[in-house]
Amino acid sequence: MKKYKDTEEYLSDQTTENRELLEEIRSVIRKSAPETEERFSYGMPGFYYLGSPLVFYAAFKDHCNFFGASGTVLENFKDERI
Repeated sequence: MKKYKDTEEYLSDQTTENRELLEEIRSVIRKSAPETEERFSYGMPGFYYLGSPLVFYAAFKDHCNFFGASGTVLENFKDERI
């Protein structure tokens, strides 16, 4: 697995299709939670709220994924997980 130094490097290494989707996810998070801090951690782009992980997102070979990282996020969306 390639190691990336930051979100920009990570996104630039994705396919056009995946990069566009990940940029859309990134934009929605920024607009929805402007008080968060963007960080690159666990090999993925993510957002932190008050120093704690909130969400991460990533591209894989055949899909992109969105990961809730806080108990509150997971609880609020528990009925929507597949």
